[in-house]
Amino acid sequence: MPMRPTARCFANSSSERQLQRLCARDGLDEQAARQRIDAQLSMAVKCARADYIIDNDGTLEELHAKIDRLMLRLRPWPVWTWLCWLAPVGVLAAGLQLVWRWLAQPAKTKIE
Repeated sequence: MPMRPTARCFANSSSERQLQRLCARDGLDEQAARQRIDAQLSMAVKCARADYIIDNDGTLEELHAKIDRLMLRLRPWPVWTWLCWLAPVGVLAAGLQLVWRWLAQPAKTKIE
């Protein structure tokens, strides 16, 4: 599996939208939902730590489209992927070739 750096992505939404969604999802009253939101890192800190920020104030379909576009952008360069997969195969093939040559050597005989 190719090694690549991690991209930190954050889906940002307005505080009103976040509160509305939290109350609807978990069945919380507004005060309990605000306490839960306040216990988390602020949106500004999350945005500052993120490499990519996705606006999440739209519909679920819009969010999926934005995620798809981001995934296309984060997809590794195809040649790099092939090189990462083929390099270990090449090393293995070279090692097998060396072992084959060593095994195929004629037995040393002493001639007197």
